[in-house]
Amino acid sequence: MDHTDGRFRLRSAFNLLLPLVLCMVVGLLIATLPHVFAWRSSGHADWVADHDDRYYLAVASQAYFDHPARLADPLRASDGPSLYKPLPLLPGVMLARLLDLGPLAIGLIWRAMAGLTIGAAWFLLFWILLRKPWLAAALALVLLCDGGVIERLPVLPQTKIAAKVALGRDNGMFEGRPFLHPEWRVSTPGLTMPYLLAFVAGLACFAELPTRKRAVVLGVTFGLLFHVYFYYWTAAGFALAMLALIDRRRFSFYLIAMTIGGAIGLPSLLPDFALKQRTGSDWLTRSDKFVTIGRFDELLVSPEVVVVFVVLLVWILFRRRQLLGVWLLGAAGFVLTNQQIITRLQIENFHWTYVSGPVLAFLLVMLVATELQTFAQRFQMQTWAAVALGGLVLLNASTGLWLRWQEAARTQTSRDNAVALEDYRERLQQSGSIRLAPNTGVAGDPTFVSFATIIENTRPLSGYIALLSPTVSNDEWDERVALDGILTGFSRPQFAEIERESLAVNRWGPWVRDPVLFEERVDARMRAFDRVRGDVSAFLDRFGVRYVALPTRNDSRHLGAGWARVESGRTWNIWERVGKPSEEKLSP
Repeated sequence: MDHTDGRFRLRSAFNLLLPLVLCMVVGLLIATLPHVFAWRSSGHADWVADHDDRYYLAVASQAYFDHPARLADPLRASDGPSLYKPLPLLPGVMLARLLDLGPLAIGLIWRAMAGLTIGAAWFLLFWILLRKPWLAAALALVLLCDGGVIERLPVLPQTKIAAKVALGRDNGMFEGRPFLHPEWRVSTPGLTMPYLLAFVAGLACFAELPTRKRAVVLGVTFGLLFHVYFYYWTAAGFALAMLALIDRRRFSFYLIAMTIGGAIGLPSLLPDFALKQRTGSDWLTRSDKFVTIGRFDELLVSPEVVVVFVVLLVWILFRRRQLLGVWLLGAAGFVLTNQQIITRLQIENFHWTYVSGPVLAFLLVMLVATELQTFAQRFQMQTWAAVALGGLVLLNASTGLWLRWQEAARTQTSRDNAVALEDYRERLQQSGSIRLAPNTGVAGDPTFVSFATIIENTRPLSGYIALLSPTVSNDEWDERVALDGILTGFSRPQFAEIERESLAVNRWGPWVRDPVLFEERVDARMRAFDRVRGDVSAFLDRFGVRYVALPTRNDSRHLGAGWARVESGRTWNIWERVGKPSEEKLSP
């Protein structure tokens, strides 16, 4: 054996492993940094970003407690269909269950998985194309730490935002939900982006030497997209079809990839088609899926993005034709973001930016890096170029990490969730507290209901989960909202005012776009209120409501004799349904 050759291979493997590990560690750090902040602030590493986080944790919690190998509708005590694909979500659920960490730990596990896999995916994508491990690591770190990867262009916009925050000119950017680093949102794009980057690698690497084996591998990466995200596979299929039409010499290559991908993806589509056939359209349109709009309404066209796409196309055609398929994938995502021009359909079209954003950022970084290399070699300035790139990476990474910390510490919805979660923990620890019966219905304070669903495996009467449930018609949605309002203690005028305001600020549904439909929706909700008020017991039975949680400041006399207070706490009082139906008349 040649010991020199063995040492060379070992050194080469080490030179590849070290930058790979660095990218995975940085990815892990920036993805989980909010959990580090939560641990420092409260002693618990649980961070709940916003209402989406609470929803996904509810989906995961039901699986954690009841069926770790599959997902179901978190609204139902009995199994109902899930909207979400198991491939991205279930590994985190299973790991938390295996280690007996509790359902709240799933959020941290998901973000840790996202950081590790995206860090590795970005590094491997750049290394496959450039074959320079440390250059690949540097470029990967730029995209790992940049909040502009999804909705904004990288580097410069983040620097501008950081300057505003540092100077105290953030203009209320922390008053809503976290948005500075949307690339780490779970489940998408955090848990799904590695699958997209694997497909990008296939497009970038296989087209130059198209073999049958490479077509199979590309088809597998395409097929996996069906199992993770609708917006990924539609853009990828569009891009492959365009490549097949443009590059006729490689038509069979792309046809094989599409065929294999379709065969792998078909089992994922069949349950979706079956669900759509056996349910109404209410649940889709009220969450802005397949809503008919004007062809030129709600366009998402940024002039600077269009300019960048054109510049990238020129560069690719003249300097890097290998990346044409990747450019077409990004262009497909951009076109589909505005597909209502052809279809007149709103399908939460902004989600296609989860395709166009990372692809655009990747191509921009590739352009800058390769042209900088060429310039440095031509003028023998490699050292200066390396120093400049290193400085840029360090500045961008530190800026991104700092903004991630600011996002965790200052965003209002995250802070509200942290306070509510601590209150819920305190409630469970105090003497005299009860444990809610699993899979029973809970009404009342929305924050309490959310955390009861996640932590104690109960079922919410109303709220975001009911809005998204495929098994809930608009009539049932209205009745659930009405019963929740009645149990909370709203009078009819109060309920009318609250629901009118709630429907007006909700950005989803055809009624937010049409004043006539809006009034019809308000009227339907008020009719549901009257219907439920006429027979409260029947609706309590129908929806399986057992508990009502009310803030301690709220009057509870409206609940009547059919309810008994079973817990008095600092933040909430809990009432349990104990009476016979004839005793459950709520006071008007």
